[in-house]
Amino acid sequence: MNEQPSIKVNFGDLDLNTDAGRLELLTRLKKGADRVFLEQALTLAGTPTTIPRAAAPPLRPAVDKVHHEPLSALFAATLRPPAR
Repeated sequence: MNEQPSIKVNFGDLDLNTDAGRLELLTRLKKGADRVFLEQALTLAGTPTTIPRAAAPPLRPAVDKVHHEPLSALFAATLRPPAR
């Protein structure tokens, strides 16, 4: 059975009822995803520069796993283009 690579992201110290706490968790999730991506790239290609950064896995599965509606809403807002 092929397991997907993963990393544990701790957030018990964060208050997800605040914007600052939710933003920090998004930052930690992104750093975790980037780390997993880099490790996979090094394993598969021998160098991370041979795989485009756009190939990195999306954060949505990690955000969904937290099951926190305000975090999901903040994440969705970060995906929208800025208003003109």
